[in-house]
Amino acid sequence: MKSVEELRKILNSPNEVGMDYIANPADYEKEILNGYKMDVVNYGYELDKFCPAKLGQLTCIVGHTNIGKTTVQLWNLARLARQGKKVLIYSAENRISNLHNQFVRFINEKQVTREHLEDARNMVRFIKHERRFSYKDMLNQATFLLDAGFDWDFFFIDPYNSLRIDNSQKINTHDYHYEAIEEMRIFTIATNKSIFLNCHTVTEAQRVKADVNGCKPVPQMSDVEGGAKFPNKADDVMVFHRQLQAVNENERYVTEIHVGKVRNKEFGGEPTGFDKPVRLRYRKDWTGFDIDGSYESKIHDYKKIPMNYNPF
Repeated sequence: MKSVEELRKILNSPNEVGMDYIANPADYEKEILNGYKMDVVNYGYELDKFCPAKLGQLTCIVGHTNIGKTTVQLWNLARLARQGKKVLIYSAENRISNLHNQFVRFINEKQVTREHLEDARNMVRFIKHERRFSYKDMLNQATFLLDAGFDWDFFFIDPYNSLRIDNSQKINTHDYHYEAIEEMRIFTIATNKSIFLNCHTVTEAQRVKADVNGCKPVPQMSDVEGGAKFPNKADDVMVFHRQLQAVNENERYVTEIHVGKVRNKEFGGEPTGFDKPVRLRYRKDWTGFDIDGSYESKIHDYKKIPMNYNPF
């Protein structure tokens, strides 16, 4: 892992040629002989078979607008926080108090108390949405926080299209987004920290009409705003999908996680079958999710949903 000063140099200095960028044979030969190690953190449910959390990676989350991507990922992050991992969150579309309330509720699986809030203070930090950050601003802010003593492990950026385009180099939009996703990936490698990048689908994919059951097809990885460069450059890609208008009301509370890409398979994971996603059912007491069809999901299904609250 590089020092904070080295990270700032990488992020803010122009490229310069030199021996610093020539790989040392002793380093990669040692890796060949002794093997490469990667820190893996399990969520503790079926997703670990397909896409466990790995430090030093960039993961893209793709899905239609308003299907609950943020809620599901908060639950995933809460499960990582239970294991001592620290989380950094930037969400442009939600109040921090609402996010934190949900995050702490997911950690404890019960309604939030003052004690729960105090216990969670060293688990998570939020970047305020008081200005529009560019992707480079976001990486610099995350670096500053490391220097300030909050040694986060997972950074959730929600969503990518909320970031300001700072195109001072006057390059075309395609190249700008390519540069952004590549620099985020380099950042994860240099820091051994992980970024979860939440991405909306393109408008054309969201306009697809529902079938007679009120169900829409699962979006493809390439349907992401910014184009196929995002799934191509990311280490892992997860597609979240939920049938908001399903005729079967029970299906409206099930989120499917389709794992489309896994880069470092030797450390765990594989794509899910197209018709065999991980299916999570939201608990009606708002305390998290259960594997759809499991004993736990059936128990929580008996609890009532307050009519004045929409968890998604």
